[in-house]
Amino acid sequence: MQQNYLLEIDGKPAGRFFAFTGGTIQADVILESAGADNIRHKHISSVKYQDMVLSCGTGMSRGFYEWLGATFGGSASRKNGAVVALDQRQAPTARLEFMHALVSSLILPKLDKSANEAAFMTVKISPEFTSSTGAEASAKPGVYISSLPKAWNISDFRLRIDGLETDCAHVTKIDSLSLGQKVAEDYIGESRDAQKEAGSLEYSDLVIRLPEMYATGFFKWLDDFVAKGNNSPQFEKKGTLEFFAPHSSKAYFGIQFGGLGIREIAGSSALRTKTSLPVTVGMYCESMNFYAGPSAII
Repeated sequence: MQQNYLLEIDGKPAGRFFAFTGGTIQADVILESAGADNIRHKHISSVKYQDMVLSCGTGMSRGFYEWLGATFGGSASRKNGAVVALDQRQAPTARLEFMHALVSSLILPKLDKSANEAAFMTVKISPEFTSSTGAEASAKPGVYISSLPKAWNISDFRLRIDGLETDCAHVTKIDSLSLGQKVAEDYIGESRDAQKEAGSLEYSDLVIRLPEMYATGFFKWLDDFVAKGNNSPQFEKKGTLEFFAPHSSKAYFGIQFGGLGIREIAGSSALRTKTSLPVTVGMYCESMNFYAGPSAII
């Protein structure tokens, strides 16, 4: 992907990213009943602004990552900012300003120990207003022009779950993770523009794959938690998923899991063969806290 966008938050450069869609304005149309002229007249009702979707990685600012972390940790806040398009000489060519925006989702990439693919995260931002303005030729993107996003690969990760550290060392794949926040629209009085309100948080399941011969701990947990019914909150687990820089012991990002509960182990059959054939372990998750490690900070 061409790295040709810059994000600003609260008037400050907040990092380079790879792709951008959304932010356009649209309106609902009301169709009236036919009058004496037998014409069903139409007029504009509420005005809406599309969510903005950013594909980014390790080239963002500490403030941006903290915004994500706070949102999915239950402390949502609104931000003003802008998306700036840059040409090949890194000069601004277009600018879309946004106001009173909330983060509505964060999608982290699928992981695979055997793959050699670049990793990206997808962030959806829900603004109350957007405005396309002319680019300022004198604008200075600052450090983010020379500090392009660093390498980040879907094969560099480490999963730890309390009491299952040995099993987790053999995990080969992890499905994409999704963290979401519902955003409600509140039309106050006769205003055509909606005020955005942060709502409930939602988290995807944690789904992993590993060879059956190394999944003994997960099978024991499944038997106790599901078959024997010991599934009250005290038997749920905590864990951590770290995304590493290549050949480094320092993490770019991490997810702290809370309220993990195993719900299934899927394989070719119900037979326990203890072979290298993969099994898929599905766990529900009550909370995910996103954080940035020292390797991600510019």
